[in-house]
Amino acid sequence: MVKEARNVTADHLVKVGQDQGLGPVVDLLRSTDEKVQAAAAGALWSLSVTTENKSKIVERGGLPLLIRMLRSQSIACQEQAGGCLYSLSVLAENKINIVQEGGLSPLVSLLRSGSGSVAKQAVGCLRNLAVNALNKNKIVAENAIPAIVELLSDDDIKTQELAASALRNLAMSEDISAQIISADALGPLIVLLQSHERRVVDQAAQCVRNIVQVPDNCDAVVAEGAVQPLVSLLRFRDEKIQEHATAIVQVLSSINAENKNLIVDEGGLTPLISLLRSTNKKVQEEATYALRNLSSNSDNQVKIVTRGGLPPLVGLLHSTNPKLQEAATVTVRNISMNPENEVRIVQEGGLPPLIALLRASDSKIQSSAAIAIRNLSVNSSNQIKIAQEGGIPPLVSLLRSFDPKMQEHAVTALRYLAENADNQVNIVQDGGLPPIIGLLRSSDHRVQAQSSGALRNLAVNVENKVRIAQEGAIQPLVSLLCFSNDEVDEQSAGALWNLAMN
Repeated sequence: MVKEARNVTADHLVKVGQDQGLGPVVDLLRSTDEKVQAAAAGALWSLSVTTENKSKIVERGGLPLLIRMLRSQSIACQEQAGGCLYSLSVLAENKINIVQEGGLSPLVSLLRSGSGSVAKQAVGCLRNLAVNALNKNKIVAENAIPAIVELLSDDDIKTQELAASALRNLAMSEDISAQIISADALGPLIVLLQSHERRVVDQAAQCVRNIVQVPDNCDAVVAEGAVQPLVSLLRFRDEKIQEHATAIVQVLSSINAENKNLIVDEGGLTPLISLLRSTNKKVQEEATYALRNLSSNSDNQVKIVTRGGLPPLVGLLHSTNPKLQEAATVTVRNISMNPENEVRIVQEGGLPPLIALLRASDSKIQSSAAIAIRNLSVNSSNQIKIAQEGGIPPLVSLLRSFDPKMQEHAVTALRYLAENADNQVNIVQDGGLPPIIGLLRSSDHRVQAQSSGALRNLAVNVENKVRIAQEGAIQPLVSLLCFSNDEVDEQSAGALWNLAMN
């Protein structure tokens, strides 16, 4: 039994707890003397560093007593009880117990305490409680968000960190993230992205990352000026913060053209390209996804190449990570749409991996590679190199795909390749004629037009004229002359004209 005395100290009670167990110290929380209560709560706070003691304090009936102390007029009682609850709330079961014992309301009230230390313990405890999905809406129902937002601007670094972390946990709920924005949290969160304290930046970035998972929130994030500090964080010397920043930039870049332009205008391209070589896989993935999004803009397609983006992107075409490989292939596909890049992609070694990906088991990767090869095959020097690198056989194989889009990409590539005299022979030798002729009967007018165009080019070769006729192409070409599509009419008539020039 511990003798109650006004001069009892927390240090003394810690020793009591270690020697006699936690029960006697918990009993002192019932003291009518607030100094004794505060000392007991402080001792339990110190003793709660172990998981075992966190459970024992609750088992000994400490929770309701500590929660009652939160309503005390004594700042010391509020601080020590809040600190102890902050420590206890680390355990999953205590996250539920504290709420069931009525701890939310007094904790939320203490967020606006005149004591910074009290508010810090309260927001720390709420941060932990908000990890539990069932607690999130209950915390919001207590109107905690506005008070937490106010603490983002507190002078104390730790309080800023805990407030941002609490909002981070709450923002994992779609509905709550909108309420966080409505409480004007974005402004102070973006200020914290520019903090000199790594832990504060980390929590603020995670919070914003959760918020932008809801597309409707992204406009507000951009409007508050988040892009510039986020671009700066792409260069931050901490991989976790880089990951959050690249993830946010990636999401924002997927929303609209205005965001793409803003990210580039704020200098985002160069650090994103650098992060393609990151050894952190998540950072590398997010940077690749962001560049994939940005590369849909024609101006960016040139800028990515001129700023050194092609070598790392070509390297990622060889990646064993399917997500990375797909994103890199899509990016190269987009870049290849710009005529200025057609030669550069080949010069940087892009052809071999793209041709290899024509045989990929992933249809998205295969399709993007086929489109890239189609775009590159417009260039006359590339037409020779694609054939030299073995590109014709896999393109011929894709003509037999069940996907009309894939058929279109492959036959269009072969149509362009057939502008080259040597390729006119190679395509026929590699078995291209039967499937090209078969596509004349496709129900897709774009496939019909491209296959007619391919035959038109192939028929320039004298020996091919006979082969094309022998394979039965004339009848379906004649049938297409009556088609209601101008492009189909033009290409089929051109093919028949070239065949007749024998």
